[in-house]
Amino acid sequence: GYDFVQVTPPQEHVIGDVWWVRYRPVSYRLESRSGSHAEFEQMVRDCRANGVAVMADVVLNHMANDWLVSPYEKRNWVCSAKEENAEKNRTTSPCLGWNGTIYKMREFRSIEGSIERHHFHHYLGNDEENCELPPWSLNRYSCDLFNLPDLDTELVDVQKMLSKYLLELYDIGVTMLRIDAASHIYPASLASMLEPI
Repeated sequence: GYDFVQVTPPQEHVIGDVWWVRYRPVSYRLESRSGSHAEFEQMVRDCRANGVAVMADVVLNHMANDWLVSPYEKRNWVCSAKEENAEKNRTTSPCLGWNGTIYKMREFRSIEGSIERHHFHHYLGNDEENCELPPWSLNRYSCDLFNLPDLDTELVDVQKMLSKYLLELYDIGVTMLRIDAASHIYPASLASMLEPI
């Protein structure tokens, strides 16, 4: 038998058909390629009823960038661009999450609320850009990892938002977490997010 199952990040993510889209969150709603909130909750209940614990992979460090994954012919095009430009792989088509959340680089708006530019690490006086990793000589805690906007996990508002998501998973019955890119979050910030659980 099995003691536990590990599930990919259950939060809303970018639209696409490759495995890594699940690691590009656009909101913390439990609506993803894996199913709806109700379906996730039922899966956890079924596992727990059969003596199987659930470990959820969670993404707390970053959000999605503004590159399309689907349709394939426009993969890596910038979405939500100010103007259409096929030569530069840019489209005015909106960036969309799995459950319909519209977003653009460093701006995510969903029913639960918004994640705005000030919620991300950025250059002083320029909330549209930030340092990037690699190169690995830069600050791993506050630079964008592979062009994915780095949440400012030192901000109390961001910590509360992420703690709320983790508490929702716990309330549903998830008992273990695998934290993606945990080494890119200040340990004290991560502890603050996990403490309420």
